[in-house]
Amino acid sequence: MTPFQVNVPVVVSGVGVMPGHDVFADSSGAVVIPDGQVDQVIEGARAVEAEDDEHRSQIQQELQDGDSWG
Repeated sequence: MTPFQVNVPVVVSGVGVMPGHDVFADSSGAVVIPDGQVDQVIEGARAVEAEDDEHRSQIQQELQDGDSWG
């Protein structure tokens, strides 16, 4: 593969990626984070993770208490 251009906007699978954007990808997929918003995205992800942890704890407690789910 030979690079043709650098630091130019591109479209990957229908998603625009501009110079300065961050791209995070793993086996589940990829996300494009606009320039300067990485900290905000990480903060939001940590909030979701904390909420998920709380729900797991609540479910575990209800299972231990013998509560049923409807």
